[in-house]
Amino acid sequence: MNDTNLITFIEQRLGVDEGSEVRLDAYWKDFGFDVIIEDRKRSKTLFIDVKAKASIEAIALLNLYKDHIDPELGSRGRFILVTKSISPRLMEMANATGIDVLMMPREVVLTENPGKSNTGAVKITSEKAWRVVSGLIRLRSSSIRNLSISEKVSYGWAHSTISNLIAHGIAKKNGNRVSINDMDKLLNGVAWERPTYPLIEKEFNIPFQDIYSAAKELAEVLESQGIKFAFSSYFAGMQYTGLIVQFDSIQMYIDADEIVNVKELIGASSDEGGVRLQLMRPDRDLFGEARLVGGVKVTSPSQTLLDLAGLGYKGKDLTKGLVAIYDQL
Repeated sequence: MNDTNLITFIEQRLGVDEGSEVRLDAYWKDFGFDVIIEDRKRSKTLFIDVKAKASIEAIALLNLYKDHIDPELGSRGRFILVTKSISPRLMEMANATGIDVLMMPREVVLTENPGKSNTGAVKITSEKAWRVVSGLIRLRSSSIRNLSISEKVSYGWAHSTISNLIAHGIAKKNGNRVSINDMDKLLNGVAWERPTYPLIEKEFNIPFQDIYSAAKELAEVLESQGIKFAFSSYFAGMQYTGLIVQFDSIQMYIDADEIVNVKELIGASSDEGGVRLQLMRPDRDLFGEARLVGGVKVTSPSQTLLDLAGLGYKGKDLTKGLVAIYDQL
């Protein structure tokens, strides 16, 4: 949806200030909308989806997003469905859920955006969506209801995530069961949507020659100080799979408040020698599900798979190795 006449119509009907920021096919955190308008004059954020014909799925999806965004924005957020056709029953449903409906003239032309799913957009790497995705990888085949129960997410969220995967040819449905049918496409999507390296907040060399010795001693030091941490990426992948790959750095998630202090706490060597330690800032709650593997605390299988896939080609072997045994972890 990128028709200029439609945007002009929306701005005029909603009385949007000329200085407002209009973004097409935009995300607010993990939630995708056809249009997001930041109306600074009225301190409002307008979240808009456009459908030629309103459906119960479109309203349910907007309501799902509204439930997640409302606690943060409250009355500053407004959710709007722009459509040419809506039944009285669906209009009543929209009103009951606090979603505004804006009827557009039939002569307004909608340009279909081939890159956008008609089921809405959810980032597959967001915390809840990834629980659903990794849960499906683990179960290999499941009903959506079973996925929502096993991964402790709402049915609506699980349904939205799976619908998005199906719309993009990543998953398929057989009766009431779904499964991943294009793992490579899924992993490539993860690498594009959430690359791992930008999460590295700080890196420096530490005076060790052996990766495993470094990991165990680092763990002892951090545990003695009560600092939350978990080794991730390459090291975690090797611990789970038993595969041996060449790497000369250790990635570690660490409590964001402690990152600035770690270098002084554990010591550092010159940049020419030792093991490269890369400290990562968590973008979600991951310490609670960390596991002790081989005597060292590493990220959960789900988080490890996310981080390895985020390495792209460099993490390819470990990523595929982890996928192969994922249902056993």
